[in-house]
Amino acid sequence: MIKLNKVINQLNKNTFDVIEHKLIQTKAENFLYLLREYKEGKSSEVDIMNNLNINHNSLYVLKSRLYDRIQEHLTTNVNPSKIDIYHQLGHINNMCYESSYDLVLAYLLKLEKDLLLHDMHIELLIVYRALKKIHYNTSKYYHYSQLHNKHTTFWLSIEKANDILCDFNLLLEEYDLSKSKEHIVKLNFLKKEIDNHFDLNPSKQIEIIKNISEIQLYIYCKITINSNKDIDDLLLETINLINQLSESSIQKKWIIAIYYLAFEYYKMIGKTIKASEYYEKTNPNIYNLLLYSNVSLVAKFLVSKINYLSQKKHCMILKEEIETELLYNNTMYSQIQLGLYNTMISYYSNDTKKATHILNDLLNNFSFKNYLHICMEIKFTLAFMYLKLNEFEMAESIITSIYKKIKTEKLLQYANALDLIKFFTLKFKSKKSAIKTEKQEELLQLFFARNQSEYELLAHLQSELKIII
Repeated sequence: MIKLNKVINQLNKNTFDVIEHKLIQTKAENFLYLLREYKEGKSSEVDIMNNLNINHNSLYVLKSRLYDRIQEHLTTNVNPSKIDIYHQLGHINNMCYESSYDLVLAYLLKLEKDLLLHDMHIELLIVYRALKKIHYNTSKYYHYSQLHNKHTTFWLSIEKANDILCDFNLLLEEYDLSKSKEHIVKLNFLKKEIDNHFDLNPSKQIEIIKNISEIQLYIYCKITINSNKDIDDLLLETINLINQLSESSIQKKWIIAIYYLAFEYYKMIGKTIKASEYYEKTNPNIYNLLLYSNVSLVAKFLVSKINYLSQKKHCMILKEEIETELLYNNTMYSQIQLGLYNTMISYYSNDTKKATHILNDLLNNFSFKNYLHICMEIKFTLAFMYLKLNEFEMAESIITSIYKKIKTEKLLQYANALDLIKFFTLKFKSKKSAIKTEKQEELLQLFFARNQSEYELLAHLQSELKIII
């Protein structure tokens, strides 16, 4: 703080008058006295201490706090969560070439403090570049060069962690379509890569990415990574971390994707009140929700929504959404989930014929060679729709193709599918009979009992199967 008097004397008249006026308004008499005395330059520090009746330590604190107030004024009280910080960063070059060293230093150090508070590593590079510039001929040049290098590494780590999260989500989509165990190994590998980046360069941004990967492994793969934290804690921790970020941070927008994961988790564990809370936070964003597919498996919300509303007996709500247009990234996964969503909207709007067209388009437009699981879901749904239309031959042909695939490839994990196939087969034999036989009821109950693992089928159709014709 020994340079406080220099900073005060280098303030232009307008700036000095504004600071002085603020101190008068807040009745900060000691600050005001110190400001004026340093501006006039007539009193020694001993005189100031005697006039204020304070000791040397108290004077140091007073100078430090006055210096902070001047810094805050020079940077317009930068608060990255409320004020556009880029406006302040844009003044750095002008400050470096138009102001004194002490004023520039005060300006930059205040920016550094605020940016560090919010883990804004990219913006810190601008500040440290300027601090290097004004210290090029001093011993502090090396210090700020090291800080610049450190935050360059932080920024690169954040970018790399973001890239890995994108790869993670693409692989998670592949897993959800195929249920291949090979994908689990790869997902765990990517999770460890994210952990490594966090260990080397801990920051809020990478911690958010780390938490998202852990939460998704638990929800979609039933894998527990951290035995010391449950998913409830991870979700709340992630929401808090996002809330701490500056408004300019791109991850601030990720809160919607986290709300979706919270909805999926609480629905999965049967906490209906919590699930409803996060459903109400997620559903209003359905228009652009799929644009967050690089953050989490948000496209899954479309099918989960159908399941959620059917459990609450609110499926008639879907009639109102028949004309809904959603923004989405053009991935196979998003298109399939959107196709199933629109299928069920058409079904609940009494347009079963349109539902069959949507499903047939999915089967014709994509190759399902490596995606047997989702192929079965689409075909079972299509067979159900044909049953509703009394087109038994079409439905039987589809069910037969599923049965042959399971038996040929010896897919023992799909005992639930075999139960459903037997149920459909009995329906074909009874044809138009609306009576559900005891055997049919038994097969359905067996299907629901076995339909609890990662190979669960037809979440969007389960309520309808329970009341099937």
